[in-house]
Amino acid sequence: MKPADSRTLGALSAIGSALGFATLALWGKFAPLVGLNVQTFLAWRFALTALALLPFVTKGLPATERWRQFAFGGAYIVQTLIYFTALGQTSASVASLLLYLAPAFVVLYEWLLGTRPSAAQLMGLALASFGLVVIVGLPSPSDGTLLGFGLAALSGACYGGFLVASGRLFPHANSLSLTAHASLGSASGLIVLGLATQSLTIPSSLEAWGVVLGAVVFSTVLAIPLMFRATQVLGAITASLLLTLEPLFVVGLALVFLGEELSVSKVVGGALILAGALLAQHKVKQ
Repeated sequence: MKPADSRTLGALSAIGSALGFATLALWGKFAPLVGLNVQTFLAWRFALTALALLPFVTKGLPATERWRQFAFGGAYIVQTLIYFTALGQTSASVASLLLYLAPAFVVLYEWLLGTRPSAAQLMGLALASFGLVVIVGLPSPSDGTLLGFGLAALSGACYGGFLVASGRLFPHANSLSLTAHASLGSASGLIVLGLATQSLTIPSSLEAWGVVLGAVVFSTVLAIPLMFRATQVLGAITASLLLTLEPLFVVGLALVFLGEELSVSKVVGGALILAGALLAQHKVKQ
């Protein structure tokens, strides 16, 4: 495959991943309405993903590599739990805004590791970040506590580290295999934590199972392998900038499925994010 074609597929993978992750906002809204707490929702999400994918990806994979991928899932639940803890201390919009400090952290981490971003990528980061602020708004005291702001920013730092690590630790791993084993690692950690805190339950209705399965199919089986693939092909900086399309997709999905209004700020912010994502296609200077 030509490099240009490979980058196009990488960009499409990142966009598909952003769309898949955007649906998690819907499932997260529906979860408490059908009796699912955060611990149960996340544990079943990752457990069913592992159950669905593992039978197809274990053949020929060395045991040491399986354990590496399994352990990587533990790192992911740290970020996830920090983010959901932040949601309890601050508004969802501010938590989302601070989570998407991730591209800035990716640029910082990669720069420290020797990969210098291009001027166009830095401009793309600035545009995408400003677009997020336009859509969500700047935090105010009514949006939550300093602890909540700090935890949300920390979740962005962890997410950025996760993206960088996935590209550097598993540059040639099969994305479905990495998703399956990391999901198993995440599910294992969440189940142990859920049992220890007595917060883990079994979904008790068809509606609850529907929400879990929706998160499994769209937000995990679709979104995570595409994220890994985009990071492998494009590098963490470009992939992370394209993933900032997620809030834009969240706005669209909320408009269609939750009846939320489309404001001028969302249109302007969305245009800025799209412009930043386009600039992100410029290659990184070494």
